[in-house]
Amino acid sequence: MIEKTCAILVTKPDAAPPEVSAKLEAAIRAGCCCFLSGLEYGAGLTAAEAVLRQREIRPGLTLECVIPYEEYTSVWDEPSRNRYFDILSRCDRETMLMRRFAPDCIRRQREYLLRKSDITIEI
Repeated sequence: MIEKTCAILVTKPDAAPPEVSAKLEAAIRAGCCCFLSGLEYGAGLTAAEAVLRQREIRPGLTLECVIPYEEYTSVWDEPSRNRYFDILSRCDRETMLMRRFAPDCIRRQREYLLRKSDITIEI
């Protein structure tokens, strides 16, 4: 089977963990081994954590975290920021797109995710 790269796109920030896990499992069955995440607040963090859990039982999986700008989490609550930095410490690759906020930084992040992936899953 050809290995594919999968972008995780968050369309429902409050998606439940079972829904996230089911979509991730389907992507893995479809041949995805490399996952790209924008680490969005809520479901984006949940999805990245799910990839890391799957990586424990499927060592070939990788996670690239695509960060739109350096201070991305500055207004988040502390528990979410802690989750974010924990994920970054365990991911395989961290890609910072911009140093400072710009009005189009989230659009650039989404374009990067789409350009670098073979398929997408919406969570």
